[in-house]
Amino acid sequence: MKEQLLHYMEQTRSTQTQVAKALGKSVAVINQYLKGTYAGRTDDVDEAVKRLLERQSVSLTQPL
Repeated sequence: MKEQLLHYMEQTRSTQTQVAKALGKSVAVINQYLKGTYAGRTDDVDEAVKRLLERQSVSLTQPL
């Protein structure tokens, strides 16, 4: 999921702060998650990232 999040951030030009807010996580958690140093439950962050990517995918495919 880390790679998908990095790709999403590149494509949307999102900052770690913006992503943290969208995921309901702290900036520190996102920073450590992306660096691979997060000592918490990465499966929780993975699940939040998955939900974010699914939301974005749905919103991109909705007709205007």
